[in-house]
Amino acid sequence: MSYGPPPPDPNPPTPPGGDPAPVPPRPSAAPSWPAPGWPSAGPSAGPSPAGPASAGPRKGPWLAVAAAILGLIGMVLPLSPSDVNRIFPIDDTLNMRPILAFAFGLPGFVLAVLALTGRRRAVPLAVTAVTFSGFALLFGLIMVANQTM
Repeated sequence: MSYGPPPPDPNPPTPPGGDPAPVPPRPSAAPSWPAPGWPSAGPSAGPSPAGPASAGPRKGPWLAVAAAILGLIGMVLPLSPSDVNRIFPIDDTLNMRPILAFAFGLPGFVLAVLALTGRRRAVPLAVTAVTFSGFALLFGLIMVANQTM
């Protein structure tokens, strides 16, 4: 749909008794992009205004996936009904549940924060991983606080 004046007729009527008038060339219908003042997207474009983090292809979702798995394990394993001290026999006086929460929750939190920085895919999964890891660390803190009472 065009909002400008109608284009000239490409085949004007022939004047009586003469040759047809020459048709002037039509201007290009495509606008010249980018508009003045906008950065061009070609290979000769300078650095992008967003900085070097936006340059290049997006990185994969694997940091977010690993962080979500670690956060989920760190949140579920300390609350599992199994005897964790029998599975990981380090010391009879040491309760392993808060250690497992910290051992999986802290690396999961670090990986999730790294997955949120830069130009990466799966940002919603990284936010979920931060939540899982945060709950794992919170469960670990609550378990340590209950042991010291």
